Amino acid sequence: MVTENVSDCLRNLMSRGYTVINGIESGEYLNISESLGTVFDVQEISYLPGKNAKLHSCQAMSLHSDHPDANFVSWYCVSQSDIGGESLLLDFQDIAAHLSEKQLDDLRQVEVKFPTLEHKGFAVTTLLSKAGLYYSGWLIDPVFRGATKPCVLEVFEHLLEALPKISIRLEIGQSLIINNKRMLHGRSAFQGEGSRRSLIRHWIQ
Repeated sequence: MVTENVSDCLRNLMSRGYTVINGIESGEYLNISESLGTVFDVQEISYLPGKNAKLHSCQAMSLHSDHPDANFVSWYCVSQSDIGGESLLLDFQDIAAHLSEKQLDDLRQVEVKFPTLEHKGFAVTTLLSKAGLYYSGWLIDPVFRGATKPCVLEVFEHLLEALPKISIRLEIGQSLIINNKRMLHGRSAFQGEGSRRSLIRHWIQ
């Protein structure tokens, strides 16, 4: 059951692209995610020394989207680092306000890879589509960074750096939910040695 307080938070999600819900239990977290759709991937995000994946490092993560099949992404804070680890958000609507219609059209031609859910390689979608935004800078085909089409990505990625970010430090028992088709997210670096930071992430379709 979703309480009235949670319902208010979810309305905020629909209007501004993200919401933070306070004081929930881990069991409630799954119920809240399932109220938005089907949870098709669950991942614990914690510091694991020696793991190559940046997800499990203590490094900062640049702004990006998660898997394009996820309409929403949610995180639940089990424990937090003493220093750093803030979630960083940027609304694509703020980026689009600085772009012309021609530049938006050009972004619709930029191809971005994403890993298949079956872990059998990569598929391709576009940075902008009718479904919304999908951006992972490290998965863009290098041809779109070549001499033929440098301009629109340079402008887009400059705006990613230049525009102010929303910074949210999740505390134990808080959940952050974003519209993955609208909001880009990343995180600040955090103190890795002895870090207790642990988040549970849901991809919701």
